[in-house]
Amino acid sequence: MIEALNEQGIPIPRQQLESLLDAAVKILDEDDPGDSEYVSLDSLLAELICRLADHDSDTAAQRMRVLRKHRHPHARSASQRARERLSPLKPIKAALRGYKIAGGVRGMRDEHRIVYLVFVLEAEVSNGGWWQWVANPSGAYAHETLDALKTIGANAAAIEMQNAMRVLGPDGCSAAQTIRQRTIDQLMTSGKSLPDDGVFWQMRDELQSLIYDYAERFPEAFRITDERNSGK
Repeated sequence: MIEALNEQGIPIPRQQLESLLDAAVKILDEDDPGDSEYVSLDSLLAELICRLADHDSDTAAQRMRVLRKHRHPHARSASQRARERLSPLKPIKAALRGYKIAGGVRGMRDEHRIVYLVFVLEAEVSNGGWWQWVANPSGAYAHETLDALKTIGANAAAIEMQNAMRVLGPDGCSAAQTIRQRTIDQLMTSGKSLPDDGVFWQMRDELQSLIYDYAERFPEAFRITDERNSGK
C-alpha cells in the first residue's frame, strides 16, 4: 500500500504514519526475537520513518534513536536502514571511493581508512567467517582493524576480534598472506577454532550505526553530493 501511494505521489498524512509506526513497534514489543515471524517488518518501519521525515525530520530522528535501543533486532535494523536513507553522509561509499583513489589502504586519509577497515571486516566475517577474513588480503591489516573498531567505539566487536587474534597468534596476524595461510592450515589441522561468526554477525546493525556516528564527527570527509554516488 505504501509503495503504491509513493508511486502515485500521494503523501501519507503524518497522523496515519505515526499510528502505523506505533502499531508496528507494538508488534515487535510483544514478539520473540529468537523466533520472529515478522522478517519484513524492518523494511516497513524504515519506510514509515522516511515518509515521516517528509513531515517532520526531528520526530523521525527521535523515532530512529528509540528504535536503535529496542530489544528486537528488526527494530534496530529498521532504525539503521532509515538512517542510511535519510543521512546526507555516505561513509561507506566515501571510504570505498577513498580506497580506489589511494590505490590501497596505506594511502587513504585516516577517516576513510577507519571506516573502510571496519566495513571490510564486517563484510568478510558475515560472508565467510573469521577464517575468510584472515585468509584474504584484509587479514594483513589485523592490528589496524582492531584500532579502527576501538576508534568508532565498537568495543564488543573489538573484544571478539582480540579473541580471534589470540588464537591466530603473531603469524596469523602477519602482513604476509603466505605466512597467514600457512598458520591457518596449521591451526585447522590441529582442530583450533576461531570465535563464533554468528556473534559478530549479530553486531552488524550496531557496527553500521557506529560508522555513521563516526562519520558525523567528520562530515566533510563523508558527504557525497553527486547523486550518481548515492547509497551507503
